[in-house]
Amino acid sequence: RKNKGIKPWEILVISFTNKVKQEIKARLYLKNPFLEGVEVHTFHTFAIKYLKIYADYVGLPKNFMILDEEGENTLVEEVYERLQMDKKIIKIREMVRLIDLYSNNTHSEIPDSILLEMPKISELYSEIKKSRGYLSFDDLLIYANLLLHSSAGSVISSKLKFVMVDEAQDLNDTQFKFVSALQKIGIKNILL
Repeated sequence: RKNKGIKPWEILVISFTNKVKQEIKARLYLKNPFLEGVEVHTFHTFAIKYLKIYADYVGLPKNFMILDEEGENTLVEEVYERLQMDKKIIKIREMVRLIDLYSNNTHSEIPDSILLEMPKISELYSEIKKSRGYLSFDDLLIYANLLLHSSAGSVISSKLKFVMVDEAQDLNDTQFKFVSALQKIGIKNILL
């Protein structure tokens, strides 16, 4: 088959999970070793790769760290201390979930008893997180979107010409914005 002038390294394939990412790679590379240049990522591995390279374009330290569950717990404990909140009223893991809901504008799922406090709690949590160089998984996609809208976006689009998104019908709002940002910078979408 002819490649119509398309080079493998100009193609980005995005999947939802690492397992599917590995399956796609195996199938592509087995079919044609020349396709090993195709970039295959999950949304998050794409974000990590390009944010590590272009962190300064979005005001991140190049050595940012991904926040794990233990780190989230520690940050919430500090929020509780600073705001003199009783951690017996809302357990730490539940507060992590509420902060996530609040950050994603899903306020309807937050109990009324805490909703009025959420702006202060969420802001302090974000402030502490940023001061320590942490990013959550949600932050990765938010910053990747910012990156694509920065001048680094044109650098990325000069390398990548096509994006294929596996199971595109399952995109959430943040992922859809991410794929739309890829398209806005000139990368042609092929949604599967």
